[in-house]
Amino acid sequence: MCTETDWVDDLFDEMERMPNGVRFVLWELMEQVYIEDEMEEVDFIQRIWDEDLDQDGVAELFRRLNERRVPVRDQYAPSQRAVADWIRSFCFS
Repeated sequence: MCTETDWVDDLFDEMERMPNGVRFVLWELMEQVYIEDEMEEVDFIQRIWDEDLDQDGVAELFRRLNERRVPVRDQYAPSQRAVADWIRSFCFS
C-alpha cells in the first residue's frame, strides 16, 4: 500500500541525486587536465559517473581537477576568454 509520504520521500530522494549538468561540467574539466596514466583517468571517470556522488564528492573532484589543469600557455587551442584572463593576470596586476 502506498502512503502519502512514500511519494514525497521518493521525490526528495530524486532531488538529492546529482544533476547531470554538474557531471558534464566535471567531464569537460577533465579534458583540460594533465592525467598521468590510464588508471587515473578511469578513476576520475568512475567518480564522475558514480550514482552516489554528493556535494562533497563534487567539491573534491573540482579541487583535484583544478590542481591538475594545464596552464593556458601550454594548451593547444585555449579560448579567447582564457587567453585574455591569462594576460590580465600578469599585465594588470
